[in-house]
Amino acid sequence: MTKPIKGMLPVLLVAMAGTGCTTTGDTTGFVDASYNAVMTGQAVTGGGDPDGFATAQVTVTRNTDAVCYNIAAVRDISEPVVAHIHKAPAGQDGPVVAELDRAEGSGWNGCITDTGLMTAMLQAGPSAYYVQVMTEEYPQGAIRGQLRYD
Repeated sequence: MTKPIKGMLPVLLVAMAGTGCTTTGDTTGFVDASYNAVMTGQAVTGGGDPDGFATAQVTVTRNTDAVCYNIAAVRDISEPVVAHIHKAPAGQDGPVVAELDRAEGSGWNGCITDTGLMTAMLQAGPSAYYVQVMTEEYPQGAIRGQLRYD
């Protein structure tokens, strides 16, 4: 006699979720949420670099109170100066909630721990946050992407 697997679905989903922070190996913990953004100059309030592009992934791990990030495929902008996570909905500017560290080579990759940002991001949801990269030419933002679930 076979048993229906319908009741096993939640167990299978938890087991398949994995245990590592997908953006970097620095912090290990259960991934509560993974957010993505396509970053463009058109998304910058007031306008950014019209050709600029990058992708961003931000993961939130509850048991290590970490927010991990990876900004990659940065192209068609002048030399990036700094990258941040800001809190504001699309079309609005908001305060910096995290400054992101540069990765070796290009892009940004790392984890932010013990800041309370993890709880805030889980409560507010991804659309309340955006990732932005600034250059000397575009100090108010060369490229920006609103976080979203994918």
